Amino acid sequence: MQRKETIIGIVVILGIALLVFLSSSRDTTAPEEVPEVNEQEEVTERVSPDSASSNIDLGNTTFTVNDKSVSLVNGSFEESVVGSSGAFRVKLLEGSAFADVNDDNVRDAVVLLREETGGTGIFYYTAVVLADGGTGTATNSVFIGDRIRIKKITIEQGVISIDVLERNEGEAMAAEPTQSRTYRFRVDGQSLVVLE
Repeated sequence: MQRKETIIGIVVILGIALLVFLSSSRDTTAPEEVPEVNEQEEVTERVSPDSASSNIDLGNTTFTVNDKSVSLVNGSFEESVVGSSGAFRVKLLEGSAFADVNDDNVRDAVVLLREETGGTGIFYYTAVVLADGGTGTATNSVFIGDRIRIKKITIEQGVISIDVLERNEGEAMAAEPTQSRTYRFRVDGQSLVVLE
């Protein structure tokens, strides 16, 4: 009887040791400072019911990011930086919003792009892909922040509003972004214009 209790005790101890080992071997790295947009709280679309749908292939669209032409393939672009071990990367983020922004009765797409240049910055841009028969034509991209948190996109009567959290002026970039700000845009012809 005592031998049976000893074996059960050893099995319990081994089980506890295994649980402790497995829980300590998990990846405990800190989460990325700036979450992907798929973690955003809300994307709001206000689309008139009579606007037609578009079939824009956003993941294979050409954008201009930081004065550089970037042709995405399956939602991303990467290019080696000459004289550096880093790379220039652009990624189309989840959370694009769709609405008619130029009064042609076809849904266009407001997109979010993330640029990484090999340094510590993670730069966010927005652009609009205008539906033009299925392929889509991208406007210029507009910078909206470095290591910000994007909260919400709203499109209403052609005005695009993007709510973000950013840092207060003079605050270290390592600080959590907590300052609310709304950026507003509209499309003028083929250009995305910042509204004051």
